[in-house]
Amino acid sequence: MISDHYSGLYENKTERQALKEAVDLFVNTFERTYTRVLSKGFFPSIEEQNQYRFSKKIALINNVQSRKDASIRADILIERGEIDAYYFVADYLDQALEKTGSNYPSLFLFKPFLQKKGISFL
Repeated sequence: MISDHYSGLYENKTERQALKEAVDLFVNTFERTYTRVLSKGFFPSIEEQNQYRFSKKIALINNVQSRKDASIRADILIERGEIDAYYFVADYLDQALEKTGSNYPSLFLFKPFLQKKGISFL
């Protein structure tokens, strides 16, 4: 929700209302979680919990052993209308690193922290 502090950034109430309504949901998923995240009812349950219908629902898939299985599961959710799109992070990693001026070695600086959080990494 937009606080009153930011309301001066928009010319009128209609623009503020449009911004409030245009919220996309992105869910990151990894090897340990993708079967649950890409299962029937997961995304609708998030909308139900938040009592909000998101403009778009997108799955970001990271480091899965079976890309084919993840794709099949995500395609089924698209057919059911539960998600709008999915992306494999690996497909965009080089582009993101270039855009941010980072490199692969700099990513590994975070590896110990990410592993402690149970996140699989490159």
